[in-house]
Amino acid sequence: MPRRKKEKIIDNKPLEDFSKPEKQIFAFLHLTGTQSIVGTTPIEQIKYKTDFDLFEYSKFSNKPEAYELVYKMFKEKINNAYNSSNIWITDFKLGQHKSIPIRWSREDIDAGYKIVDDVRYDFTTCLQQKSMIKLDVLALINGILNEFSEVYFLSFGENKNYYTELSTLKELSKMIYNDALEYKTNGKYYKSLKRLFAYLRLDETKNKKKIQKLLDFFNSLVGKLSGLKGDLEELELLLTQKFKPVSDDIIKRQLQHIKSNVPEEYKNLLENLINISSSELVKGINDVMDVMNEQVQSETKKFIDKNKTLYRL
Repeated sequence: MPRRKKEKIIDNKPLEDFSKPEKQIFAFLHLTGTQSIVGTTPIEQIKYKTDFDLFEYSKFSNKPEAYELVYKMFKEKINNAYNSSNIWITDFKLGQHKSIPIRWSREDIDAGYKIVDDVRYDFTTCLQQKSMIKLDVLALINGILNEFSEVYFLSFGENKNYYTELSTLKELSKMIYNDALEYKTNGKYYKSLKRLFAYLRLDETKNKKKIQKLLDFFNSLVGKLSGLKGDLEELELLLTQKFKPVSDDIIKRQLQHIKSNVPEEYKNLLENLINISSSELVKGINDVMDVMNEQVQSETKKFIDKNKTLYRL
């Protein structure tokens, strides 16, 4: 008798099925290896998308010219973004100083080194450290702001910027589950459900009913409101970044877009943001986000209290 095929619960959208403008940002972030998109954004069953998180594994030779090549590739990316009309670099991490990530500005990358506490770190030397390499950008997709992040796992011969010891599935699931419990204890209820969702996905067949319940919740008004709060967070990030200036027209367009999607009770708050002075805008955005977050966390806690079995192993 043929073995029964496992029922597919979640469909992940492949990279090639994203829109042309989205794929252009993927290409901008790409080095030479294989990219994959992670998190909830590629899940077709989730209506309200978040930011784009990508991983990439790339291999190079362990020769000085290979490190120089990667430096030049990142330098080119940063300068291309600076000269573009729709991309802003909000953070670039490479290397560590006293276990703290080193963050690089465009000027640092152009120089090829950074001074931290009177210690000089060359870009190519930092590529040889065991540390996270992560590039965060904001990009306009069809005129609307989106956040993209890529984590780079680089191999230079046998030298890697990451640890190769992989956790067993049991260790990984325990870590994710404990994260979910910790977020719940600290009152970050929506984030707790997102981690719980990641945990349940490790065994989709066994956890089918719980996964469906969470999908329904993420697609509810609470999920929509959480996504809109994320849109405001991106706008705040755009306003506070120091990479390059942003025009008032872009800011107003984002506010109008968010206003057109918020529930009725939030429209006046968004209208006030549109009319507020630029010097007060960041504070105003934070005030609105606080109101939204209070509702998101309150409604999520009610959902958790009614569905306590979600957390039962």
